Amino acid sequence: MSADKWSETLTELAEAIRTSEIPGDLGIRQVTLEPMVDSEGEDALWAYIVMDGEAEGEDGWDPMMCHALDMNCDRLAFEHGLDHSVYARYYSPRDWADRDRVEPDYDDDEEGIAFTEHLGRLLSGTEDA
Repeated sequence: MSADKWSETLTELAEAIRTSEIPGDLGIRQVTLEPMVDSEGEDALWAYIVMDGEAEGEDGWDPMMCHALDMNCDRLAFEHGLDHSVYARYYSPRDWADRDRVEPDYDDDEEGIAFTEHLGRLLSGTEDA
């Protein structure tokens, strides 16, 4: 499959997943697909699915809804001519927006600061090892 056809197919698949009917009253806001290789060495896809609402409770999204949507993603991939399993991860809009935030550096003790400064001087060439 050419790169243009691959891109077009992924775009169409993402839209098909986004407009899927799912159990419950939640909708899908956004779908981002990313190629990957699964644990068995097979070509697969990550589907990052941003739901319209928030997960209820501490247990996250409703397992039956997730299972139905997972099966639907695999079916839609097949219908779009792809022999790829689709592995879905579900996000609320807030979780999706926070996904790229860098975790704070908890190593802010004096030893950690001194090491970071020393490493910076070594890398800049202002200090010998």
